[in-house]
Amino acid sequence: MTLVVWSSHKKIAAGKFKAHCLRVMEQVRTTGEAVLITKRGQPLAKLVPAEKAPDDFSSRLEGIVTIVGDIESPIVPWKTGTPCVDRFGYTRSPVGDRGL
Repeated sequence: MTLVVWSSHKKIAAGKFKAHCLRVMEQVRTTGEAVLITKRGQPLAKLVPAEKAPDDFSSRLEGIVTIVGDIESPIVPWKTGTPCVDRFGYTRSPVGDRGL
């Protein structure tokens, strides 16, 4: 199977693409070059390589979530009667002192 080079894109007829679909998709994935699929010489579709997804969870949230403070330190249990400060700076009693 040969692909015809056409203005910086490779070109393949729709019937030939149908017969060799998996091979063409693998070629696009490995080379990174788009393939133009034609029907009766007219452009029908373009097969382009997919964008690589971020590998880790934190890079997917970059620019969306801001980490403030130390998120790795262990959580220390509250002592009854000890006031705590919430994220807005207000002092309040732990849940156990509210009678809940």
